[in-house]
Amino acid sequence: KVHATDIQLLDHYKWNKGQTIVVSTAEQALRLYQDGKLVTSFQVTTGRAELPALAGAWTVQNRESPTEFKSPDPPSSPYYYPPTHINYAILYHHGGYFLHDSWWRVNYGPGTQFPHYDVGGDEFFAGNGSHGCVNLPEDKAAWLFAHTDFNTQIIIY
Repeated sequence: KVHATDIQLLDHYKWNKGQTIVVSTAEQALRLYQDGKLVTSFQVTTGRAELPALAGAWTVQNRESPTEFKSPDPPSSPYYYPPTHINYAILYHHGGYFLHDSWWRVNYGPGTQFPHYDVGGDEFFAGNGSHGCVNLPEDKAAWLFAHTDFNTQIIIY
């Protein structure tokens, strides 16, 4: 469903023409607009409290399919993760901030950015928010990757 805040942001940035991804961290939702009209929406998981997704207006910096993410943190860090295969990744801010699939999660949506039980049972990776990325189910990430390009604008709030 179209969100009034999304429309206000599209108007503010004058992004009513073309394609814009809008991510609401409060709702844990991603909405794709084309020329100001809602195309689709997905539930997502954004960054945990200590590693939030970056709020702001962004442009696509890179697109990778497939790729491998490597943790910037050492193995002794609570934020370390092993090298991880990613199928679809859209970089929105340099420094490793992506919209990407998270095949290790089952649950998405409100509350998943905080510690929670993921029905997939993988509490080490899936039981908390991301490391600052916007996580999507693999099928939704594949669809988004196929239906967007380098000209797509991104708003995160």
